[in-house]
Amino acid sequence: IRETSSGQLAGNGTVILTLPSGYEWNTNLTTGEITITIVATGASQIQLDVVFSGFNNTQEAVFTVNRESKTGGNGQGPGRVEIQGLQLRPANTNVPDVSTITNTGTTGPNVNYGDLSKAPGSVAEV
Repeated sequence: IRETSSGQLAGNGTVILTLPSGYEWNTNLTTGEITITIVATGASQIQLDVVFSGFNNTQEAVFTVNRESKTGGNGQGPGRVEIQGLQLRPANTNVPDVSTITNTGTTGPNVNYGDLSKAPGSVAEV
């Protein structure tokens, strides 16, 4: 999730990565299995702090913005949040199926948060 300006991920806000019907998160994952890396973009320092808060249900992964980025000199500026470890799977066998992950939280840029698609596999044995 890349901020195009400081504070785009507002402090005390939430980013809720919501899957379309037909997909579900692996809700057995723990906070220790989800890695969040904050990277400064165009600045040498970043105040942005985002944590994984858990799952609301099989469709929603919740992240909380504890501290927003600021532009205030000293090399401060917007940031990028890299999330690793999330796992999802198909919840049905409807194919073809092409959808998009959305952010239904209270903060974050209005962008595509990921494309999803399902395709039939080959028959291994009859």
